[in-house]
Amino acid sequence: MAQFRSIALCNTIAKIIFKALALRLKKYLPIVISDTQSAFIPKRNITDNVLLAYEAHHMLKSKKSGKVGYMSIKLDMLKAYDRIEWRFLRAMLIQLKFPPKWISLIMEYVESVSYSVLVNGQQAGFIKPGRGVCLRGVLSGIPMGKNVDPMTHLMFANDTLLLGQVTVVEATAIKQILDTYETWSGQLVSSTKSTIMFSRNMDGATRTTTTATVGMPKVQSHGKNLGLLTTIGFVRNQ
Repeated sequence: MAQFRSIALCNTIAKIIFKALALRLKKYLPIVISDTQSAFIPKRNITDNVLLAYEAHHMLKSKKSGKVGYMSIKLDMLKAYDRIEWRFLRAMLIQLKFPPKWISLIMEYVESVSYSVLVNGQQAGFIKPGRGVCLRGVLSGIPMGKNVDPMTHLMFANDTLLLGQVTVVEATAIKQILDTYETWSGQLVSSTKSTIMFSRNMDGATRTTTTATVGMPKVQSHGKNLGLLTTIGFVRNQ
């Protein structure tokens, strides 16, 4: 059952109510969504994430000297679709200061869902689902230029990059943040599919210690982010 994805069979009245709620929420999205969210908001573009990711990883590949090293962690979330705890969703709506009546409407639609499964052509009853849809100042980030704040993370839907200095303190902080997020939200990070990449000036012992602290395998390149290569190298046609 874990591999199935349900098909929504909502009636017309439910769809009209959904649309009304979405239209009312639309004008408040710029207030509740961070300025760093790069898509699904008017006048923002997903390609901003692609360009920033490339610039950050270009710096990692080109940094060959200096005492300070940097790292990039690409997270792979386990089945993000169905792992968000409903109590976490309610808590976030309260934290964002939505009125109780609005929260009640949203949670009623989330929690009133049920599924029916056909086994050999026969309906097998209904299933009631149980789930649905940083430590401030600790992460130093990667410097992106003069008079520009360091970049600590890039997030888009299920693609997440964490950026910071290579220190035991910072690696431990990242691990604590991920553990706390998993506990609160119900989502899980796949430690085997997530990867960590270092700037070229870091020695082997430091890389090994940091990798062990975070608990993810180290790589020379993350490969693709949002469908495009994070580093290009000398093969220009890529």
